[in-house]
Amino acid sequence: MANLQPIRESDLKSPAESRAAEAVVEDAEHHRPRRRRRLLIVSIVSAAIVIAAIVAIAGGGLGGNGSPSPAPPPVAVGLGQVTGVLMLEAGVSAAGTHPLPGTVVVYSDNGKTFSMHVGSDGSFKFQVPPGTYTATGQSPKFIWNDANALCLSHGYVVVHAGETTTTTVVCEGM
Repeated sequence: MANLQPIRESDLKSPAESRAAEAVVEDAEHHRPRRRRRLLIVSIVSAAIVIAAIVAIAGGGLGGNGSPSPAPPPVAVGLGQVTGVLMLEAGVSAAGTHPLPGTVVVYSDNGKTFSMHVGSDGSFKFQVPPGTYTATGQSPKFIWNDANALCLSHGYVVVHAGETTTTTVVCEGM
């Protein structure tokens, strides 16, 4: 029987092709450390960018003295404000006006409603889209015929973007 040996790839190529293939393999082995270094640098830079983005989104910057800077107040782009007071306008027996605790509601001309509980100083502040509103209120301290009576603002409240409109919601007493 004849001595059989496996055919090598180099046996199928010319000597010049074999040398060229060996040179490519040597070149690839020579450049592997550079590729690893480049991949490591790209990974580190990418991680730094991701961390910087997370810190920026979370508001974790540092103030001038090295302490964390406070987060900026939320910006309500395109909104306006309605501010005012829920007040009792008393008659002769308790002359004058007095702030009341309770609830204030503003109704837009397109059907949107915003409400807020107000403390004993009666003050309120709403951020709302521009439009025309009606403001009402109720207070547990303003009862008429054994029920909480409705308190009203005088006229419509017109709100423009970026501006503050002030109104008083009045509970008219006797």
